[in-house]
Amino acid sequence: MPQPAPAITRLQDIPQYQAQRQPDATALWWEGEAISYAALQARIHALTRRLAASGPAGERIAVLAWNCPEFVELLYAVPAAGKILVPLNARLAPAELTWQLQHSGARLVFADAGLRATHLPQPVAADSPRIVEFGEPHAQWLASGPCSPPPRTAVDDPAWILYTSGSTGRPRGAVLTHRSFLAGLASAALARPVQPGDRYYYPFPLFHVAAHNVLLQHRHGAAVVLAPSFEASAALTACRELGVTSMSLAPTMLAMLLDHPDFRPEDLSWVRSIGYGASAMPVTLLRRLLRETAVDLCQSYGMTELSGSVAFLTAEDHRAAAESQPGLLKSVGRVLPTAEVRIADDAGDTLPCGAEGEILVRAEQCMAGY
Repeated sequence: MPQPAPAITRLQDIPQYQAQRQPDATALWWEGEAISYAALQARIHALTRRLAASGPAGERIAVLAWNCPEFVELLYAVPAAGKILVPLNARLAPAELTWQLQHSGARLVFADAGLRATHLPQPVAADSPRIVEFGEPHAQWLASGPCSPPPRTAVDDPAWILYTSGSTGRPRGAVLTHRSFLAGLASAALARPVQPGDRYYYPFPLFHVAAHNVLLQHRHGAAVVLAPSFEASAALTACRELGVTSMSLAPTMLAMLLDHPDFRPEDLSWVRSIGYGASAMPVTLLRRLLRETAVDLCQSYGMTELSGSVAFLTAEDHRAAAESQPGLLKSVGRVLPTAEVRIADDAGDTLPCGAEGEILVRAEQCMAGY
């Protein structure tokens, strides 16, 4: 008699479950290498034990890096070790990064060697955070230090602190828990269902809340084709050679893909859907995509504080926009049944449609606070 699937209540349960269920299935494609769920989980487990011995529970651990497998491992291993991951925006100026490090209280920083040299100050005091560079220093740190069994973690424990863009002042660190993040994944799956055999192309930075899409794929046993960054030629090659079935692209990226001199509509023959956000889709670009391919589009609306998205513009909405209702593309879509959203004035009273005000959201996926 088959055993029921174990409950997934913490982020680290995701790769552990998939490693037990389908150990040889691909979890991650990186620069032509396929990394299985078993291999990914083994690396996460070793990193978790090393992190558990490196300091007290609740400690903040930062990462400053571009996309790489080591970054993915930290997404799971840091909260598994009872610590809180602080992904740092590698596009910020050194002074801004220094402020976020001090504000977060991070005691350990994992960093890309190039970014460390240009963006991180050299330790000048005994209480400066320790910096471990990816590559050989990271391998030595992992192999030479003490290890401990990880502590028990709970669903409401903080998992990540993601800093907002700070468009109206200093960035604020949004505290995302295991519960809020998993609720965000459940919401996203309602609008963008994931199939176990999917191969998902991800070109956005892992230090952004968009990284929840990587965890979403792993939650459902799919493979993530992780790109260092977006480059149209490389994206087309991945689609052709790896059979990419879904992607996340900004509208500008999609335009670059379709305008590339090597693009052929058959390059996207395996692609079932493309998700996007942050800006509206130009109707001319939408019509061209639908005319030349069978790809569905899905727009998501969310924010860092929501562990993902709460509203979606569906494939049907995009087809209607292309045919006769282009005004739909100005909308962020429909709110999912997992969330309540309203627009309120300064007193907290709900405003009528069309009025400008503050967006208020009630959902399990909301952050725990700043």
